[in-house]
Amino acid sequence: QSDQFDGLGRRNTHSVKEHYCRINSTTHPIDNQGRPIKNKYETMPRYRACESFKRDGIDVHGLPIPVSAALAYKNSSLVTQSDSKEQCIGQLAYYSNKGQFTEDDRTDSDITTAVIGVHGSGRDAGTYLCALTAVVADISKDQTFASKKDQRRPLPKAVLVVAPWFMSPEDNAPPTSSLPYIQWDDQYPIPHTFRYGAESTKPDLKHNMTISSFGAMDVLLERLCDRKHFPNLRRIVVVGHSAGGQFVQRWALSSNSWCFGGGQFANRWAPEADLPHVRVVVANPRSFAYLDNRRYFTLSDQTAADDDDGISPADNVGTLTPFD
Repeated sequence: QSDQFDGLGRRNTHSVKEHYCRINSTTHPIDNQGRPIKNKYETMPRYRACESFKRDGIDVHGLPIPVSAALAYKNSSLVTQSDSKEQCIGQLAYYSNKGQFTEDDRTDSDITTAVIGVHGSGRDAGTYLCALTAVVADISKDQTFASKKDQRRPLPKAVLVVAPWFMSPEDNAPPTSSLPYIQWDDQYPIPHTFRYGAESTKPDLKHNMTISSFGAMDVLLERLCDRKHFPNLRRIVVVGHSAGGQFVQRWALSSNSWCFGGGQFANRWAPEADLPHVRVVVANPRSFAYLDNRRYFTLSDQTAADDDDGISPADNVGTLTPFD
């Protein structure tokens, strides 16, 4: 219905009860202030349906990144958890269906599941909040999910959805009265550097330290694993799409966070048996990291014919071969 959208193409959620994202192909993507964004890669229809796209209904929050976390990723022998009084180098921007959940004195006893959605190269974290919030609403009604042994359908109020925003200097960061938002270069030395775990840019002379995007993700994960803040959290799902899929796979392979269990500090804030189960979902990445020392080689007929192992050229084409 035409009256479901306002002049900027945003869904009028006051008159629509559904939580689903619907395609509105006539609109441009908008930033957090409701202004159209013109990007050459925005060729697909945009989803503009959930409450997060009301101008007054979505806020950018910040997760403080302590100095110890910036140092820990460079020296794995350091502790990555910090106290609330420690100095910070900046804050990681994020959206959430529960608002600001990173206050030092906040405890969320109702949360049993957390979903972290990592955006792609478009850095449209708000879109991921919208989509994942709709998924949570769907799952809460899914009888198939409920029929699985020893599982109950998660109620929306028990699910925390977080969409971190790995900002670049081109993103026109919203104003903040506290710590500056941490950003990652989007062009140099390669496009979308956050997906490779690059170091952040230096916010200013006062906060003259950087952190890997993987290190910032560890801080977010460990916030959720801290039983002081989420005493009943049972599972964490980290999902990334496209460049976000590249990010979450590389991050999960390289992370030494105590949230994954094991390690020097695994039992300091939560016994390993009491840690939430962490699942990483890699969706539609342009490339995957190899998991072992095998590499995919297409061998020429001549190369295969020179081998004395009795394998025909056809058998050699498209095989995983140990790489030395």
